[in-house]
Amino acid sequence: MSSTINTIDVGQFQNCVFFSLTVRKPGVRCKVKDFAALETYLEQLHAENGNDETSEPAVELPKGFKGNGGGAVKVTKRILLPRKPTKEDPRPDPYEAACTFLNETKEKLTGRFGRALPSKIKEGLFVVRKELVQEFEDELRASLEKLSAEYLPAVKGDYVFSKERARGTPVKQGGLGPLYREADYPTADDFCGCFGLEWQWLALGVPEDLPAALRAEAAEKLERQFTEAAEEVKLALREAFADLIDHATEKLKPAAPGEKQAVFRDSMIGNIAQFCQVFESRNLMNDTDLASLVGQAKQLLTGLNPDRLRKYANVRQETQEKFEAIKAQLDAMITVKKGRKFNLSED
Repeated sequence: MSSTINTIDVGQFQNCVFFSLTVRKPGVRCKVKDFAALETYLEQLHAENGNDETSEPAVELPKGFKGNGGGAVKVTKRILLPRKPTKEDPRPDPYEAACTFLNETKEKLTGRFGRALPSKIKEGLFVVRKELVQEFEDELRASLEKLSAEYLPAVKGDYVFSKERARGTPVKQGGLGPLYREADYPTADDFCGCFGLEWQWLALGVPEDLPAALRAEAAEKLERQFTEAAEEVKLALREAFADLIDHATEKLKPAAPGEKQAVFRDSMIGNIAQFCQVFESRNLMNDTDLASLVGQAKQLLTGLNPDRLRKYANVRQETQEKFEAIKAQLDAMITVKKGRKFNLSED
């Protein structure tokens, strides 16, 4: 195999579309405007007669704040106090649960093992195979339906209680105390209406109505961007796989005399398996060399589970040697450019 990436098929982008995805959620912090109330709040927060353990304070003070901001210094307060899970009610806070669901939806599509890859053309812009567009649409719409049916009713139902927790909880336990202001709060419907997902499908090109010379210059620039992006996408996918294989190789390495065998989590194997599972959707540049190594790893994982690796030294050694062989080939395929800043978990 070649030690460098010499051939980049920019035409592969013709089989893709560009995609952006934004998570929308309401903010739960706002600016403190009443500095007299802030001074009272701070006195209560640091009161000597309250030596009990202090929860995370509702106010976020800027570094070097001396209490005399006069409105010029930005001080923020958390206006909703989350509900802490208890043994009697172990459910997570509804607001935090809704935020987690939306973030996980985005992560599933554009994260470390997502089927969309960062485009390198522009931050926040991803590239997706055309045949996956409807699949993405279906998943995103289903997520919005689930948000409305399963998460937002709980958020709305807890909203009044969350406000009351912020108002009535002692300052040292995370409450607002003298900083509580009813005017800081939207209606429950407006608050819930701020949750959502927004996405766009985009095509990049040069406008037809530009002057000829300018259009030629713009087209050349765009071609360079696509060439660089194609190389980066191909290389980043190789590096992501190499990181997983490197980790497994290191953890499965036989222990030196007198030392304990390295401990590994089940996710070590699970992450490699997940990479292999979504690889075909992510192999946008048709990297046949990498596809061959992914195929080897996939075959190696067949019938293999973490417990067998822990229990049988011979299985662990054989697996480590095969991962080592894959690693050697990957190392030869990867060229690291100085100053490159690119990964597969761009947010």
